[in-house]
Amino acid sequence: MTNTTTIRQSLTSRFSGLGDNTNVIENSDLLDFSNIEDGVLTVYATWSGQAIINCTQTIRALYEQNYKGQIIVIDTDCMTPDFQIKMLGQVCHGWGEIFIIHNGKISKKYLGKDSFANYKADSEKQTEI
Repeated sequence: MTNTTTIRQSLTSRFSGLGDNTNVIENSDLLDFSNIEDGVLTVYATWSGQAIINCTQTIRALYEQNYKGQIIVIDTDCMTPDFQIKMLGQVCHGWGEIFIIHNGKISKKYLGKDSFANYKADSEKQTEI
């Protein structure tokens, strides 16, 4: 069983299935932002409790908001450090990092242990406007 299968099974059981707009990436070669107008990428680490919590909370929040953009989950272990720097601008450290994608480019990053808490705070500010 690959990490991607484990991730997909874990998320499917947590959410009673995954939405049509949710994609679990099994190979870093498949990660391409160029065609994504509106998306959220979360970096999952099967070995990190905090990453599992942050990724799960992010997806749950997006589902609760009826988010229509693309939700992408990628396993940190399928990306080399060089690939992460090239695609994400830094190496991920197993916190469940969150990247907001607009018009094919990363427009916002939520990093570290509090990545979801910071994402949620920003989301709540935007809905107040």
